[in-house]
Amino acid sequence: MQWERIVNKLQFDLTTYCNASCGGCVRNQDGGPVQPWLKMSHFDVDVWNRMFSEDTRGWAIAELVLNGSWGDAMMHPKIEQMMETFTQYHPESRISIATNGSIRSTDFWSRFAKVMNWSRGHMMQWAVDGLADTHSLYRRGTDFNKIIDNIQAFNNAGGQSKMIVTLFDYNVHQITQLEQLAKDTGCTNFELRWSHNPHMIFRHDDNPYEVAMSKEIAEYQKQFPSHRNHDNARDSDQYDLMFDKQAQHNTKCPWYNNNMVQITPWATVIPCCHIGSIYHNKKAGILTDAESWPHITSTNNLHDHSLGEILSNRWFNQILPDSLDDGGWSICKKQCGVS
Repeated sequence: MQWERIVNKLQFDLTTYCNASCGGCVRNQDGGPVQPWLKMSHFDVDVWNRMFSEDTRGWAIAELVLNGSWGDAMMHPKIEQMMETFTQYHPESRISIATNGSIRSTDFWSRFAKVMNWSRGHMMQWAVDGLADTHSLYRRGTDFNKIIDNIQAFNNAGGQSKMIVTLFDYNVHQITQLEQLAKDTGCTNFELRWSHNPHMIFRHDDNPYEVAMSKEIAEYQKQFPSHRNHDNARDSDQYDLMFDKQAQHNTKCPWYNNNMVQITPWATVIPCCHIGSIYHNKKAGILTDAESWPHITSTNNLHDHSLGEILSNRWFNQILPDSLDDGGWSICKKQCGVS
């Protein structure tokens, strides 16, 4: 494995802050208080600026993904400036950001759409898990009407959006209305997905209740053909030459095969979000190998090393491959079927 040679996709978890208390999220206790061991942090803006002005100078980055395991990227107080920096140095990249959308003002979202349009292409992914009467059963602490206003503001200013609906027993009867809502607010895409957790019980308040996954309707994605395409008007042939002819990898690690790494709010570079969630989860206590884990927050930390130095270090290029060859850590076996 030669991580420093193949990585052209970066997934960031920018913050441990979130306005919501979703029941399936590792950051909170049954949809309630934040885990007491979770350190509240925002990704260091100086490190971000250095990464894209220096560390990755000359790299072609195919994709930047902001998808939080520990928080919502749109909670980062400098998110607008950070995306301005990224698009300045890497206009060749596609950008994907997942958010619950119940954050910030419509004025912010109108401005943010213009920033995102400096990229090669972008997709804002809004989690809308029902209509006004059902959405917040799982997305606790969010405001349905505020989300719809924000989606509308972003799309009206030229933003490209996907509405994503997680299927529960309580919202399957609203799918047709939600799809129409996606069209009406100017979304280019609509997606149905199953919950990763089939049953959740919110026990922390005076009226605990359960939400259950539904499989009555299949997962699917749809693009509305009458809406504008989410790629900006750049040279698509040049893009294809840069990224579509990448060498194919056939290793035990799906993230390596996809040319991607994960970067945590604490600026630690790791192979995937699965390892990230477990390593920083004091409750799980799964990764205890004496050689592999105690020093990862220093050897793989962007405060002390450049991205290239980390991807070419001993951990990425010996310790991790040796573990995969030996059958992988427990999280690799559980999430990716490594054996």
